[in-house]
Amino acid sequence: YTRECSIARSYWKDECSDDFATRVGSPEEACGDPVEPLRKLINVGLYEVLNAPDIPEEALSPAYDVLRFFSISEIQLGELFDLWKSEPTPRDAVCKWAVENLDTVLKTMIPPTYPRVIKEESASSFGLASMIVALIATLIVVLTGGLVYRNRQLPAIRYAQPDFLFLLLVGSFFVGLGATLLSAPASDGTCLSSLWFINVGYTLEI
Repeated sequence: YTRECSIARSYWKDECSDDFATRVGSPEEACGDPVEPLRKLINVGLYEVLNAPDIPEEALSPAYDVLRFFSISEIQLGELFDLWKSEPTPRDAVCKWAVENLDTVLKTMIPPTYPRVIKEESASSFGLASMIVALIATLIVVLTGGLVYRNRQLPAIRYAQPDFLFLLLVGSFFVGLGATLLSAPASDGTCLSSLWFINVGYTLEI
């Protein structure tokens, strides 16, 4: 059973033909049936975990469908092993085979619902209101810090320890800044920086 024979053979659809020559096929199709060296065993628990009822439909993982659709023939395994002999590493061999068979083999394993369509996030009125509140809170913290510094010689401020007050104000400023970034349109930078500012801010306040 060779790749050329697999491409040439057509008797799967002509085996019931009335013509004997058509049923027999051409010499190029004279090969045995392919073997199945790879068997898949997928745990039912994997499907239950990836398709739990509490997971939104848009967040479901395609891993189970990819494993279910995955199939590799003896010929394809032979091609992989041949590339293994010529390529520097097994990884290079697999990557080269994947690129060469992307359209004919690998794309058939992709679930029909993927890739997902990416939609641009538009600013909402709630997000805009949250950003305004966060900016006002941050501005109040800045003004409070200026007043504390200006009146740092007053007895009330001195008894409250200006260094301790500035520490609290810096923490509040970081929290306000993180809240402002959190209400902005989502991106890798805003998501990471907002969490960093909020965590550090609360740590300083504590």
